[in-house]
Amino acid sequence: MAISFNWLKEDKSFLYSMKKMSLNIPLDTSEMEYSLSCAVVFLEEYCKDKRKNLYFEIAYFIVLKSAINNDEYEPLLDVSSNFGLYPISNYIIKNNLYTSSLSSEFSLSYQLSKFEYNSIIETYEQRKSRVELVNSDDEENCYIAPTSFGKSSLITEIIRERKLNKVAIIVPTKSLLMQTYKLVKNKFSRNNIIFHDEMYDGSDEFIAIFTQERALRLLKNESVSFDLLIIDEAHNLFNNDSRSLLLTRETAIKSPI
Repeated sequence: MAISFNWLKEDKSFLYSMKKMSLNIPLDTSEMEYSLSCAVVFLEEYCKDKRKNLYFEIAYFIVLKSAINNDEYEPLLDVSSNFGLYPISNYIIKNNLYTSSLSSEFSLSYQLSKFEYNSIIETYEQRKSRVELVNSDDEENCYIAPTSFGKSSLITEIIRERKLNKVAIIVPTKSLLMQTYKLVKNKFSRNNIIFHDEMYDGSDEFIAIFTQERALRLLKNESVSFDLLIIDEAHNLFNNDSRSLLLTRETAIKSPI
């Protein structure tokens, strides 16, 4: 049975504590205990129904502010480690911001080590999504994630794992083209990497980083095809402008992966 928390809107103690936390004012002991108790209740309700994101967000706000304002990091460590926010857990451990037994620290450090990738600690969702996409056998995949979620490094991992001969990465702007080129060149320095259609020399093995226009010019050559097509910022397919139409034409010619 779902629990209603409407009564909290009339709870002066809770509202006053939330106001102090919002203003980065430390709570006293009783306020801290009450706020953290509320956070526990919110998390329990969220665990019953993961669609209730607001409960988790409020609980996370409370434990985060408890850490920042009151220097109490144990609640934040508990939440981050139990809900897959491992970069937060790793930061707390590395900076010795909490006190615990050696056995529990070893156990948590071991758990975090399993989520280390390319010298960073991933969240549970990051790792899960990355592994699923890289190992997917589907011909078409879509990866939706916020900024700094590792999309760029994922591109290079897909290229490395798929081991296909003709790969094209489509980027929306020339500035992003050079940024992506440097990333790919750093990871695949021995490969034939091109970033303009005029650089194509008839090779059967290449990694192309193109804008929509350059890719379409190359595809006018009927002998050219891509084994793997990666479209960065593919959500632009749905914009009602000329560049979106170019992307749509391109995906109609070669299905994206």
